[in-house]
Amino acid sequence: MLLKTLPEWLNYLEKSHPVAIDFGLDRIRHVAKNLGFLVDKNQIDNSSRKNNNKYRYAFLLQRTKVVIVGGTNGKGTCVSILDSILREAGYNTGCYTSPHLIRFNERITINGRCASDEDICAAFEEINTARDLVGLSYFEFSTLAALIIMAKSDLDIIILEVGLGGRLDAVNFVDPHLSIITGIALDHEQWLGDNLDFIGKEKAAIARPNKPLLYGDTKPVNGVIEVANDMNAKILINGKDFFYDDFNVIKSYCLPRASMTCAMKAAKILDPNINLRLINEGLNKTKIDGRFHRIKFNGINFILDVAHNPQAAKMLSERIQDLNLRDKVQIITGIMSDKDIPGILSPFINLTNKWNFCNIPNNVRASSTTFLTKILNKLKKRKGDYSISEYSSVGDALDITVQNNKPGDTIVIFGSFFIVGAALTWFNEAH
Repeated sequence: MLLKTLPEWLNYLEKSHPVAIDFGLDRIRHVAKNLGFLVDKNQIDNSSRKNNNKYRYAFLLQRTKVVIVGGTNGKGTCVSILDSILREAGYNTGCYTSPHLIRFNERITINGRCASDEDICAAFEEINTARDLVGLSYFEFSTLAALIIMAKSDLDIIILEVGLGGRLDAVNFVDPHLSIITGIALDHEQWLGDNLDFIGKEKAAIARPNKPLLYGDTKPVNGVIEVANDMNAKILINGKDFFYDDFNVIKSYCLPRASMTCAMKAAKILDPNINLRLINEGLNKTKIDGRFHRIKFNGINFILDVAHNPQAAKMLSERIQDLNLRDKVQIITGIMSDKDIPGILSPFINLTNKWNFCNIPNNVRASSTTFLTKILNKLKKRKGDYSISEYSSVGDALDITVQNNKPGDTIVIFGSFFIVGAALTWFNEAH
């Protein structure tokens, strides 16, 4: 098999494993061991660590602090804020997040820069050689590639975002020095169920004995506390053991408060010498595409957000209401069919009367515009006049809405990473 380019590799990974989401740690642990990540410390002779190629990744990770970030919403924001603060403090950092908006390379960053196609392809080739006959999912391949690239980059701290759940997520084969759960809410019910305590238990399994676990919900879910106590983790709860006001944030940010607070507290735990000036500088330099992401185009105000579950949609709608835009808002959205669509649309019912639904081409999970229209009609029954337009893609929706709106109007684009990614691509091409 000869794969040379990143698109070729990604196409192969998408087709090579029979199940897109395949929980379990046995496969990734087996391949990680073959790669030299999983080695008992006693197996590595101190005098020859650097010269022992078999154990090189284990050695490189042992001298690097690891943070794992889980939770339902705000994970990517928390990763970005913590990364920015740590780099402001002079640390070399690596981040692994998912999914990406436009390019796969966004998932792996070294000191704020996306990994190159060449480095990712080299890592994929190394994994493919080491895996024997073990089948790996797209996410497992990606996780190991991120770790290989980070291990070769001489980093001080790496931050890994959980993909889905926690206990059986691929990143959880790595032992963290610090774990973060930004919050617990309903999402991915077909995999995680609809019981918050159970979801909390699954996500809390990223904790480790005698290591800090930061938890962002000010109204904690019992399942998180139960697992943390069973593991003998050092759980610290937002609003009880640490507070947003501890950090004297000097500006107002349109970022999830729990994610900010957890990231700031994590920075102080990792390095107690990080002062409030560095924290504020890190916050100020944090750049997070697709999270209350504001773009001005032809005088029209666009707000892009990857909110794709009811809790995230509610938070987004509340932030928009705070802007006091009155009747100048309209919506562009597309949503996956396995999501709680009524729960995602409902927070915007009284915010706008202009709706634009988009299909997501070549995505079997995406809901059709016809189905979205049907659900909205049920939600809007006897709630005033409104208009619905349906489009074959986000690009088509933007082509028309930009023509039909005037400077000062606001268009909110949300619903999934696919929708926001397509919108960002349209803006990049339009500019």
